Amino acid sequence: MARRGKEALIQAVISPLADAGWTITRLSPTGVHPARFTMQKAAVSLTVKLYIWNLSHGGRGRSDAEHRIQATGLEQFAPEPNGVTLVMGWDDDFGVFAGFDVRARRERLGSSPSIQIMARALEKASSAGAAVQPKRDGEHAVAVRPDHLARYIQHLDAAHHGDLTEVLRAPPADAEDFKDAFDRLSGGDIDFDFDRPGDAALRAQVRERTDALLAILEPNPVPPGQIGHNGPPGPIDDDEPSLRTALEVVRAETGRPKPDGRKLARSGAFFAWLARGLQTMRDEAKAFADKGKDLLREHLAKALGGAVGGVGWNARDDILSLLQSLMNVLLKWLELATGLF
Repeated sequence: MARRGKEALIQAVISPLADAGWTITRLSPTGVHPARFTMQKAAVSLTVKLYIWNLSHGGRGRSDAEHRIQATGLEQFAPEPNGVTLVMGWDDDFGVFAGFDVRARRERLGSSPSIQIMARALEKASSAGAAVQPKRDGEHAVAVRPDHLARYIQHLDAAHHGDLTEVLRAPPADAEDFKDAFDRLSGGDIDFDFDRPGDAALRAQVRERTDALLAILEPNPVPPGQIGHNGPPGPIDDDEPSLRTALEVVRAETGRPKPDGRKLARSGAFFAWLARGLQTMRDEAKAFADKGKDLLREHLAKALGGAVGGVGWNARDDILSLLQSLMNVLLKWLELATGLF
């Protein structure tokens, strides 16, 4: 079993977070352990303290299926105030991390403290993305693949209570998939009932993401035009809604006891339209002629409520990330109201 040095272990955590689009700022010098850093993406910002060791076999007299970290060089874990504390091990053979709940380890550590996880959890995580192993007193050890690491950090508490729902949730669908779903929900033959268990939590999440988007837009929106399904948009129609207008509709509906589900779905379809345009501009703009690219930029800038180079346009990557997050939770809220979720 290969063993990594401390800085290599720290980088094993930081690299997949950066690859997933998080901005990482080191708060502790290189090689210092525990490492401290911030991770930021769109409106989410977390301060993280990282304790990490290599995973090794359980030792003499222990099962070959048992793996462990040995928390050497440490007297006691010190949780990050107002932040996230990770107690982790890395296994090169399985290509996964093991995560342990710092809250279960408040006491001083012994002379050779070890924390165990079984190989079956590591093996399952390598294929499924994440897995839990019950330990004691309601604690669960978590095995997690690097591509699910950011979601594990964001949903640490639930994961160590054995709930991997959010850690394993699929990434947001393509904008076209979202648009198809919202278009279906905006039809006249669907009934919405917002008096269901779970409504309040989803409603609050929709409001939170809506407010985060409103906070980074230009103050005076300019309406957008339409973008064709397979190409650049046509002439701009000043009667089309802006992102701010659609967000304000959603914000208002979250405050109503009986929201208008079809109005929310129409706003969701607009978000999907805009997200598709931003994705195209970011990932596929080279496929357009210069004139097409300029026209697409003009449409998107107007949809964001300002000219190219304005606040909204300069924050378009953050806006795209927040739009994807908003569409995901808005769709869940509407599906709950229809009994589909």
